[in-house]
Amino acid sequence: MSVIEPFVIAFDYPMKLKGRGLSAAPIIDFVAGALFFIDTFVVNFLEAKVLTCRSTGRRKLITTPRLIRKIYILEGSFVTDVIVSVPFVVQIIASIKGESTPVERLTRILRLLRVLRVTGSSLTTPEILFMKLFRMTPMVIFIAQTLLVFALLVHSVACVYIFVAIQEGRNQSWLTQADLADGSNSEIYIVALYFATATITTVGFGDISAGSNDLERCISTVAMIVGAIFFAYLVGSMGASIQALSTTMSRQRKFRERVTRVHAFLDRQHAPTHIRRHIMSFISEVEPRRTFLRENEEIMKSLPTDLMASMAHHMLAPNVGRIFGNVSNGLCQHIVSVFELVVIEPGMVIDSGYFYVVTEGVVAISSPNERKMIAVLTGQADAYLCYFGLDELIPPERRKSVRASALTVCELWRARASAIEEIFKSHPFLAQIMLEKIRSLEDDEFSELLAYRVFILESFLARFVAMRESGE
Repeated sequence: MSVIEPFVIAFDYPMKLKGRGLSAAPIIDFVAGALFFIDTFVVNFLEAKVLTCRSTGRRKLITTPRLIRKIYILEGSFVTDVIVSVPFVVQIIASIKGESTPVERLTRILRLLRVLRVTGSSLTTPEILFMKLFRMTPMVIFIAQTLLVFALLVHSVACVYIFVAIQEGRNQSWLTQADLADGSNSEIYIVALYFATATITTVGFGDISAGSNDLERCISTVAMIVGAIFFAYLVGSMGASIQALSTTMSRQRKFRERVTRVHAFLDRQHAPTHIRRHIMSFISEVEPRRTFLRENEEIMKSLPTDLMASMAHHMLAPNVGRIFGNVSNGLCQHIVSVFELVVIEPGMVIDSGYFYVVTEGVVAISSPNERKMIAVLTGQADAYLCYFGLDELIPPERRKSVRASALTVCELWRARASAIEEIFKSHPFLAQIMLEKIRSLEDDEFSELLAYRVFILESFLARFVAMRESGE
């Protein structure tokens, strides 16, 4: 409709849908108006909305019909959509009367407000699907989007020239210069397209110019200003895109420099082939892995609350089942709701006060006092080796002095110890299940870790039973 609507307005096609001389233009116009009308008064009142908190930046998916209507009317594009629907109502009235006045036909200009949505800087769902289908980069999509906006701008200005020429009189307009006073619509449109391109690109005029009347001069002046603004926007956008691309290339260059320094280090130390291979494999894996995990964390935090909860359940539910057994879906969602996703850099000491579940990376549990390694936890290991932080359930004076640190880039899900304690108090069978699972294990390598966890859970359950019997 961004192409057809300006064309229909330019050549002043009638709006009526019956009678002699009926063409396809008013039918297409009516169908477009009906779709816009349905979209305004039906679809947008039922379609879920995303609400963003101005203070925290958090987003939430709104599905309540009453709130959807309120958001659409007060904060959405309701007013603009109602204005766009005016030509549809006018066309119905004109069809009933059997004729349409020039003023009524001019109301179709209001429908061009919808065209402004095409020029948005953000990617729409079809564009994202197009990128995924054809494996195109955002830069290519941006260039295609810019070319599309430019083509629509030229087309719209050409149609404005045609509209002005027809309204002012063909013999008193630029059509006379081009010898098109009696030309066909296609001939007029081609020359108008050439005229508009020369105006917007500020190339200048030669064989055709806006010199027939004052209105054409005004329109040409406005078109040149719009063209200058568009090219200023284009240069700025291209500069920002090149800067973003430079940032990416700079990150890649730093990675290559790091690899080169590692190679030089290995050469100086005359490292054996097998050690060299392991070190280079580690270096080449860390950077991409860090990028992916950071992107996961950033995307999760940008999602609306409802969608983030659904995605967290999808990502963490298998681990919840491994740790706590076959719990109900509702209880699993409740457990997952207290966790948040964090990414820890290699060598960092992990904060205490939380219960952690490891999904990616390697975490070392050590005893600073005894200077020994207690356990190495990974997301791919057995259930009892994919979590830590249970000791937060018992008083500080009864805890061992342990420290958790990341050996690689780690993706962890963490929940405050108080939240896990509340879940265990509400569902004590979860702690009992964990205790039975640990007691059934036989692992000489991690016997100290397993014994400590048995002590923690037994102490917690004993304290919980004592509190319940005392009525606290």
